[in-house]
Parts: sequence; structure tokens; C-alpha cells
Amino acid sequence: MRHLAWFIVILLAPATLSSQSRVDFAAAAAAADQKASAVIGADSPQGQDYAKAKLEYDKFALLHAQRTYEWQYRSGIVIFVLVIGSVTLGLWMSFLHFYQGRKGGGTMKLSRDGVEVSSPVIGLLILVVSLGFFYLYLSQVYPITEVRP
Repeated sequence: MRHLAWFIVILLAPATLSSQSRVDFAAAAAAADQKASAVIGADSPQGQDYAKAKLEYDKFALLHAQRTYEWQYRSGIVIFVLVIGSVTLGLWMSFLHFYQGRKGGGTMKLSRDGVEVSSPVIGLLILVVSLGFFYLYLSQVYPITEVRP
């Protein structure tokens, strides 16, 4: 359940940040490490405590990164399956509309409940929307980028 909440937060978060708003955590950690080793000697008990705490933090950071990659891998598979299912459903629906239009043409009904339109044009619209959605998924969501340490 916790992962679902984070997934929703990630979906609602802005997709891109400007380069000025990004924080270089590696540089900040290196600067803090240099300051701490300059203030505390490595041979002192405080230096040994600092080294032990730094090692624990590094272990936690690596484990967190590993869990994050595993979560992204699993959620990527789920999203891929949902997209392929949606596109396949759209293609099937457009095929049905084209086939129905080939058999007997289109119909249009106007009643109190609403308007019902069934024609090959609807099939074409469904086809365009499905393929457009698939293109956007492939160009914006699916690309894999290398993460530099």
C-alpha cells in the first residue's frame, strides 16, 4: 500500500526540474566528508565513530538505491502490460468498427438518452487515439536513460 501511495505521488510530481533546482548530493556529501575529516582526526575515537557511521550510511544508501531500482523495474513491467493491453483493446475496437462498417455501413441514432454513432469514422478515431497514445508512451515514458553515479 505504501508503494501505491508513492507511485501516485510520483505521477503527480512535476516531470522535470530545472538544472538550478537540482541538488548535487554527491558533491555535498564529499564536502561534508572533507570538513569532518579535517576537524576530527582519523586516529581519535570520534574519527572512528565517524568512519563507522559513514560506513553504515553508505550501506543504507546502496540498499535504498537497490530497492528503488527493483521497484522501478517492477512498476515498469506493470505499466508496460497496461499500455499494451490498452493499445490492443483500442486496435480491437477499431477493427470491430471497421468490420461493422464494411458489412452494413454506419448508423446514427438520436434519442432522449443521447446520441449513438456507429461508423467506420469512429473506428478510425479509436485507431488514431490508440496509436497516438502508444507513440507517446514509447517516446516519453519507455526510454531508458543511464544513471551516472
